[in-house]
Amino acid sequence: MIKKKFVKSRKITKLTFELPKDADLDNVHLLADFNDWQPIAFEKLKNGKWKLIQEVSPEESYQFRYMTQ
Repeated sequence: MIKKKFVKSRKITKLTFELPKDADLDNVHLLADFNDWQPIAFEKLKNGKWKLIQEVSPEESYQFRYMTQ
């Protein structure tokens, strides 16, 4: 699931990427055009979900992929 939240005071958009806890993964990374396709590691939460928050420009559209192992 992806959540999008606009932060008016900073003129940015926060994107929250979340994967379910039942995903049987050792690690997850996000690769996106907003960071030149460099892998960014997700955090595994205590409840078993995978989560990553990124700040991006609000007036752009982006492409991304998940990389899992």
